[in-house]
Amino acid sequence: KSIKFYLVAFRSVRKATADDTLLYKLDAAAQAEALESGGLLRYWYGRLNAQRECLAMCVWSSRDAAIRAGTLPAHIQAASVAHRMYDTYSLERYWL
Repeated sequence: KSIKFYLVAFRSVRKATADDTLLYKLDAAAQAEALESGGLLRYWYGRLNAQRECLAMCVWSSRDAAIRAGTLPAHIQAASVAHRMYDTYSLERYWL
């Protein structure tokens, strides 16, 4: 029997004017909410480099768990500021 995991990668270029304190607060709330909702196995957030690029990844027990977490209030609130905080961002999804 094989085991599959669902990975969501968030690649971004943060605006120079981004409110880092707010971003970290919203990110922490969304992560806590995702853990409580079930299915989030691992969350990793990289460091911002000199070009303001960053990579964050979530490993989920299933695609359904990831989709469900994306509908929760803290995740919606975090996503709602993306246009103000990032020059660019993208979501990539993979099965592992």
